[in-house]
Amino acid sequence: MNAQFKYDYETNYLLIHKNKPAKSSIELGEIIVDIDKYNQVTAIEIMNPDKLWGIPKKHLKNITDAKIRTEYRQGLFWIFLKLKIGEETRPISIPLSVEQSALTACA
Repeated sequence: MNAQFKYDYETNYLLIHKNKPAKSSIELGEIIVDIDKYNQVTAIEIMNPDKLWGIPKKHLKNITDAKIRTEYRQGLFWIFLKLKIGEETRPISIPLSVEQSALTACA
């Protein structure tokens, strides 16, 4: 699903969101995941994405499109991002060790 995004170069903060209300948030280090009442990710906030993903800040400020997809498999909650930076599409997979019960508790 296409998502809206905002990157702040000064604070090195990336927000990718679906413009839907969140019911709760799960904080996992430098990543905050917002969840709606259906346990769907509505937003992901990332501090220091340049260090997490090895993408220079000067490239992150040139994101032109973002897509986000999630799934729960093999005991992990996966967030799949596709960031379009210039002409390149950069896929990013984020496996999060979140218990299914934690997601259910968000409902």
